[in-house]
Amino acid sequence: MRGMSIIEVLIGVIILALILIPAMSVISHGTQTVSATREHLEAVYMAQRVIEIGRTFDFQHLAKAQHTAAAEQKLTFEYDAGFDDNTDPLDRVKQKEQINGVIYEIKDFKIEQLSDRNTTTNKVPMMVYSFAIEYLSRDKKPHRLDASSAIVRKE
Repeated sequence: MRGMSIIEVLIGVIILALILIPAMSVISHGTQTVSATREHLEAVYMAQRVIEIGRTFDFQHLAKAQHTAAAEQKLTFEYDAGFDDNTDPLDRVKQKEQINGVIYEIKDFKIEQLSDRNTTTNKVPMMVYSFAIEYLSRDKKPHRLDASSAIVRKE
């Protein structure tokens, strides 16, 4: 008897399957984790870009409430972050970006000037802005990344 019987071949195939199936499952789960991490990092990078763009504006051009003229309001960070005009060269914040097949969108952008704790009329030279980055991952699960930052006027 030089060859292997059919029983020996079947036992070998079963043992090989018992080893390979869990290994393939681990590899598949690892790939999904890497993909989800990449998508989350892209949302973090988008939030960081918005925060950094906000820091490039002069303090008097952060909030629309600081200006009464519509032309001046269009030059504010709040307007830029809340209105997407791809034809305007001054539009620095993109509300919606598609990266690697995933669409990331800025939602719930708001900016406010802080008031002194003792009075409601005395404004502190600090603006706080907050927003969220929402996206639908490749596995069709909705995600939300909340971000906020503060800018202090230099006296």
